[in-house]
Amino acid sequence: MDFEYEANRIVITEGNQEIGEITWAIKDGIMTINHTGVDANHQGKGLAAQLVDRAVELARKEKLMIDPLCPYVKAKFEKDNQYADVWKR
Repeated sequence: MDFEYEANRIVITEGNQEIGEITWAIKDGIMTINHTGVDANHQGKGLAAQLVDRAVELARKEKLMIDPLCPYVKAKFEKDNQYADVWKR
């Protein structure tokens, strides 16, 4: 599995197939994460959490705050204080 960074998303690929992604838009220093998804055959392996962590790592590097519009990301932020420094509440 590989993680590929694109302009507004991170994609997980296996071979030549996309099996997961997290997408966002950036405006005025805020990364609005609007979607996280993993192929049904690969769910339950922690891939969505890895996508969130990589997006958060990118936001920290770029000094961005995150607006977790995606329900999965919002739930992770609500559960775990490790994201408090980037969460735009």
